Amino acid sequence: MGNEKEIDCVKLQQIFSDLSLGHDEEGEPYRPLHMLELDYNEFETIQWELLPANLHSITLSYNRLKNIGNISHLTKLTMLSISSNQIESISDKIFDLPLLTNLSLDKNNLKELPKNFENFKSLMCLDLSENKFDFYKSNLDEVFWNRLPKNLRTLRISRNKIGILPCILRESKIEELHANECELFHICPYLYLKKVPLKELYISENGNLNNLPFIPQKIFQPPLLKDNDIKEKTKAAFIIITDKSDYIVTKPFPQKLLKPIYEFKILEEVPSFCGCNCCGNCGNKSDENIFIEQLMVMDFGLKMRVMNEEVSPITEKKDSYDLVTILIVTIWFSNG
Repeated sequence: MGNEKEIDCVKLQQIFSDLSLGHDEEGEPYRPLHMLELDYNEFETIQWELLPANLHSITLSYNRLKNIGNISHLTKLTMLSISSNQIESISDKIFDLPLLTNLSLDKNNLKELPKNFENFKSLMCLDLSENKFDFYKSNLDEVFWNRLPKNLRTLRISRNKIGILPCILRESKIEELHANECELFHICPYLYLKKVPLKELYISENGNLNNLPFIPQKIFQPPLLKDNDIKEKTKAAFIIITDKSDYIVTKPFPQKLLKPIYEFKILEEVPSFCGCNCCGNCGNKSDENIFIEQLMVMDFGLKMRVMNEEVSPITEKKDSYDLVTILIVTIWFSNG
């Protein structure tokens, strides 16, 4: 700001008004303001329409805001962070922002996305972690999944009661999906083969997610000796980040005369975690409930998430991993 004057938060709205006019109360011109950081105040309301039109970045985290008003005039805005507030609603005028690519609304009170949010063409990265989305209380297909922006590449939804990563995501362009601590019990098996491939899937702290339903795109020769890890020279295109070591099988692969045995066992009882009828192989849906269980060598990388003893377990965790092809008990739906 002109003359590097200190912002007095008590007079914030007057400053916004001055900035919108381009000069202060003494008539001295302001330099264009591109970045506004007003974290850790106690704002309950903001006159959104008075925010300077030249802003490229806004952070209003750790306040008491309950809604995002009309900011359609901020046509140069690329980043908006309103984390740790009390946001319950978002104005549909946010769709008019042609350059906004990053939106952080984690730690708020959102229960659904606004109608037509899927038409938010510019948005690439969306953080909705720790809100009030609840699979058990609302139809998330209707109020959440179907309203995700079509061009979204990164989605963070950790610490919401999501329950299922549904078939709808098959048509998404999401490459990085964070769903830690989401009470997950099912993942659509065809997400692994969706048109725009997932690159990273974070699924730690989901105790009811007992199996990974994916079928490898490339079949590897299983280990037939004592060492169950097959080191791959090429970097895995898809990585799952988890804290669940149960996904890794340590028992020897079934074999006969040094050749692997594949049983493709049909389960008599349908798993209780069934959330969709997508075939893990072809992706088609069927009314038949045929589930197949098979020990397989998977073609993705696995990051085992472990606690970093040097920091507080509440504030930070450290990821350590080896890119290895691993043995997984995979259960998937087949339409025969």
